[in-house]
Amino acid sequence: MKLVLQVAAGILLSSLIVFVLRLVLISAAVSGLKDITDGAIDRHNQLIAEQQEKVKEEKRKKIEGERHAAEKARVEAEKAKLKAQAWSKYYQDPQDCLVFQSDAHMVKCVDHKKKARTEFDRLYDQSKIR
Repeated sequence: MKLVLQVAAGILLSSLIVFVLRLVLISAAVSGLKDITDGAIDRHNQLIAEQQEKVKEEKRKKIEGERHAAEKARVEAEKAKLKAQAWSKYYQDPQDCLVFQSDAHMVKCVDHKKKARTEFDRLYDQSKIR
């Protein structure tokens, strides 16, 4: 009977040792998995932050580009306005071209205006007229 109790105690003790070892192994595995998932989450968060920074930079560049384009358009519009004002001062339709008397007369007046405009553009581009 003593031997049976010793064997039963040995089996119980070995089962307890195996159970404790399994708990230690499971704990180590869970800890390892936690470290792996924490690392993956950190990398994922870093990638998200980098992507957000990239999107933010692209938006900033887009806004800067739009601002630059708007400024360029404003400057070009101002130049065109000044050129139109200079053209108005430079050219006045001749009296006989205010009312067309025929198609040939109209062609002559339009031709006159085209030549004047060509000359004006040349002089304006050379900064001789403002």
